Amino acid sequence: MDKKERKKNYLNGTEKTIFTVAGMSALHPREKPYYRATFGWFDNESDAVLTVLKNDCDIHECCYKWMVVEEVPTGIYRVPLREAWFVWDSKKKQFVSIKKPKEIKNVCGFSM
Repeated sequence: MDKKERKKNYLNGTEKTIFTVAGMSALHPREKPYYRATFGWFDNESDAVLTVLKNDCDIHECCYKWMVVEEVPTGIYRVPLREAWFVWDSKKKQFVSIKKPKEIKNVCGFSM
C-alpha cells in the first residue's frame, strides 16, 4: 500500500490506528540525562490524552518532562499521522497541552 492509498484510507476511516503515549526527559538525546519510554497505547485519542493530562500511574515519574500522543497506523515502519504534545508544568504539577516544539518539528516516531 503506497502513501497515497494510506492517506485515502485514513480520510475515509478505513485505516486502523492506535494512539501511543510516550515520554521524554529531554527533546534530544544529547541533552543529559535523557530518558525515553513508551507507556502504552489506546484505541482512541481521548483516553490517551486523558491519561497524560491526569498523569495516570504517575507517568511523569519526576523525570519525564515531555509527553506525546501519536496516532500511528497499524503495521511496521509506520509514520504517525497526528501528534498531541504536552509539557510538565511544575507549578500546576500536571501536564499541559502545547504546540510541538520547533526544535523537533521534523522528528516523529517517538513511541515506536
